[in-house]
Amino acid sequence: ASLGAAKCDPCAAGRFAPQGSGTCSSCSADAVSPASAESCTPCAKGHAVSIDRSTCIPCASNSVWVLSSSTSGVCDSTVDYALIALVAAAGALHFLGVYLLVVSFKRSLRIDDLAASGDRVVLSANPPHGMRHWARARARVKLADTGIQSVDQHTFCVQVLDERRLELQALGGGPISDAWESSKGIARLCFPYDILHTGTLAPVAVQVPLLLVPFWLALSMSWAENFFALHARSDKSFQAALVGLASGAC
Repeated sequence: ASLGAAKCDPCAAGRFAPQGSGTCSSCSADAVSPASAESCTPCAKGHAVSIDRSTCIPCASNSVWVLSSSTSGVCDSTVDYALIALVAAAGALHFLGVYLLVVSFKRSLRIDDLAASGDRVVLSANPPHGMRHWARARARVKLADTGIQSVDQHTFCVQVLDERRLELQALGGGPISDAWESSKGIARLCFPYDILHTGTLAPVAVQVPLLLVPFWLALSMSWAENFFALHARSDKSFQAALVGLASGAC
């Protein structure tokens, strides 16, 4: 500081003296100044005052799950619940999508009864087969372990009669008149009919993309870029979201 022709000692860091002032004043709690400064500089958002109050330092956490901020020049750390929720949602959606694919792919039905009923052959499954006519193409199944040589390892079309019964048909769609009788065996759905004709509210082939694609599209939008930019370790936060996706898929 200086006053007239008198020379004074320079102000220490964190203090300032306006031109012509003879005294040094302290900067506010969230502002800094180097030695001999004539004014203070407020720290930007996400920055804190250094120990010697000469410069601003960025607030950064060592954990990707902790969000750092600053209040009155001091760093604060809070659990990043938004990122945790994002990663959990990503993992849950991908787990559900992969689970639906796994349980539907070449799904096996346990045959409770295979017998002629009038002019058609009816297959009864236990538990319920869970099939729907979601597509025009008739579902196809391959039978095994029925004990009937002309049936085992052969492929047939099936028509849904109710939640447990399926009508067995020739590949051309015509009825089968053979008098087959069996109370054992397995009917395995052929691909892609296993994902086209199974599902609760929609075919599995539609449910899985609806579960997975929107999240990937959301990650490519500007809001996602802005969300990760709020984090001091934005690259690590994005990687955490990708790990959540991969974990759900596994």
